[in-house]
Amino acid sequence: MNKETILLKLRSTDPSEKIEAINTFFDEDITEEYAAEVTKMITDSDKGVRNAAASILTFKCDQKACKELVPFIASEDISIRNLAGEILIKNGSVSVPSLVEYLDKGNDDDKKFIIDVLGLIEDSSAAPKIHEIMNVNKNDNVLLACLEALGRLKCKEAVEDIIVKYDENELFKPTCIEALGSIGTSLCLEFIVERYLIEDELTKYSMIEALGQLGLPDSIEFLVQQLEECEPSLITPTVGAIYSLAERYAIYPVVNDRLKSALIETIREGELGYKRAALSLAGELRDKEYLGAILHVYGIDYGLDEQIKAKLFNEPLFVIENTPPLLLRNDKNSLGLLTLVRDVIFNNVEIFEADVEPSAMQNLLNGIAENLTNSDEEARKTSMELLFVLDVETGLLFLDTMLEDDNMWNKIRLLEMLEEVNDERADNALRTLSGDQESMISERAATILENRTVSNL
Repeated sequence: MNKETILLKLRSTDPSEKIEAINTFFDEDITEEYAAEVTKMITDSDKGVRNAAASILTFKCDQKACKELVPFIASEDISIRNLAGEILIKNGSVSVPSLVEYLDKGNDDDKKFIIDVLGLIEDSSAAPKIHEIMNVNKNDNVLLACLEALGRLKCKEAVEDIIVKYDENELFKPTCIEALGSIGTSLCLEFIVERYLIEDELTKYSMIEALGQLGLPDSIEFLVQQLEECEPSLITPTVGAIYSLAERYAIYPVVNDRLKSALIETIREGELGYKRAALSLAGELRDKEYLGAILHVYGIDYGLDEQIKAKLFNEPLFVIENTPPLLLRNDKNSLGLLTLVRDVIFNNVEIFEADVEPSAMQNLLNGIAENLTNSDEEARKTSMELLFVLDVETGLLFLDTMLEDDNMWNKIRLLEMLEEVNDERADNALRTLSGDQESMISERAATILENRTVSNL
């Protein structure tokens, strides 16, 4: 397709011709004569044309095309502004010169948007211009964007000015700390440690995360000390920061009473990443309070279970005696707990038979039975199996509940267990199952009953 035809189709009112022309640029460059025509297609009324233009500009956008595209970030249509920003970000460093140049033309809203985009591109060549704007602009939103972007760009030259901004406005403090944490010079660290004790909770949160990024070995002890009078909401991020530094420097703090308390709190209440950090810091901790915390969260995440399992396997009586209250909650981690109980018992048969008190056994059976109505079909099946393995009488006692299970494979497993039980209640359950709507179940139940009749003759 020659130049005149491409231009003609790009200016056509027919969307299919526009798309055809746009697609030719997959095989040739978007030269200066085409750049303006192609970029303005992101505002076309036809979605197919917009998508085609966005696709080609993402795939092949040189500095000429970027220069034509950047003004669209000033569009009053937020969807066009966002689309232009997305394309420019995907083009990375190629977009930076045009974006930096436009910073002197746009209003404060445009400046903020462009600075956000430059921060996401993470090309350090944009830092001097952003630093300059931070020092002269008075708009809070623009200044916050500058602070965040300079942190992303790790602009060491801006550290002293970021510290100045810190004291200018309470609104800036968390973003200033995040920026200093990302830049990570010794001055950044000194400033954060110096101001930590006098700041509010929100700012401290940012400081803790920053210390986890840029702290030195002695920052570990500093953070452990802060746990002594730590606000509850700051316990888990402090544990996370201590872990980050411990991993980086291979220096793990001694678990004193305050740190132990923080680790247990984090394991019980923290987000998943913090739980993992706390488990790693706990080392060989094995007292009952700690074991109770790790049992409390067992079964919520496979990775956590792998960290926890060995410690619980070494304490079979603790598991058997302390799992029932957790099973009674019929919670989302019940399957994990049921599986843990099963594995602990099967691997410690002698201990289980000799050392478990009748009251503990009854509590365990009650906890297991509670999960016969669990929403997880696998938890229900495991509960059935455990009841019949641990105490056939209890299994028979809950037959009515088991028969109400609507999962076919659970009923088949129940059939297998009933086949091994010589009791009138088991026979009655088999008669009920012989009338099941699923032929696989009803026929198997009938066969078991027929074999019993023959063997009794």
